Amino acid sequence: MEINLFHKIVLKNRNTKKGFEDLIESISLYVYSVLRNQYKMDDDERGDFFCTFYPRIPGLISRYEYFGTLFEGYLSNAIHWNIKAYRSAKSKTRSFQIASYKEPFYLVTPVDDFTKIKESPLSISDSARKALKLEHTENKLSETIRQRLLFIYLIEANNIDERLKEGIIRITGYKRKWLDSCSEKLKVKVERRLDRIQIIKDRRNSAFFKFHILQEKIFFAENENEKEELKEKISILRTKIDKMNTTIAKAPARPTHKDIADILKLPRGSIDSGIYYFKSSFKEITDNEIVKKSA
Repeated sequence: MEINLFHKIVLKNRNTKKGFEDLIESISLYVYSVLRNQYKMDDDERGDFFCTFYPRIPGLISRYEYFGTLFEGYLSNAIHWNIKAYRSAKSKTRSFQIASYKEPFYLVTPVDDFTKIKESPLSISDSARKALKLEHTENKLSETIRQRLLFIYLIEANNIDERLKEGIIRITGYKRKWLDSCSEKLKVKVERRLDRIQIIKDRRNSAFFKFHILQEKIFFAENENEKEELKEKISILRTKIDKMNTTIAKAPARPTHKDIADILKLPRGSIDSGIYYFKSSFKEITDNEIVKKSA
């Protein structure tokens, strides 16, 4: 089906079951080719985007009304804005990941001159002192607080620089060798998980390629029985792709609470509650400070 035929067929078949599935599959083939030829997406990006856009095609067909713009233009516009939204979301995710690798929120550098930051020692911020219940510089962290700081540190241990590590070692009193050992074990766990996710990604991309081939076969199928068999295969394949996408999306790229519990040989609940308590305390204090400043 050529693109210039979509308009008439959409208006004719969008409210009937007859030909609707064929129309969706034809539009899908067109969209997939546009992603490759016009937007120059690679296989991974094209697969990721198409899996989110495909379920929207029936809605685009049913919502379309002719007010001077052919369905072809309506579809192209929808592709354009969905790609912008998709890439914007990806960009925000990358920005968040980059931001999360900066100095932990409980540490600050008390130096105004940017050129001296690398040489200056780290200290605990005023907000963190309240959260840690440290009112005077001579106070020492309690064992409970030290442990909670350790949990938070281990989540980002492999993403922070040496200066931050030295600051955390000084504040918490933990041995550097032991912290490095824990960090390395967590790094191995994360790398193994990411290796497994890459295997799933490869399988997902392979499945999506088969999905694309089956769509083409439906287009050229000569009888209804063959089409129904192909549609059943596509349905099964789509379910598998959705499951793999869910698994990929949920896979953490940093150490999980369970990873930390395994390394430290502590109950998972201790990690969960420790991190939750500290973050909640810090958030409450910073929220109060914001309210005071705005008052």
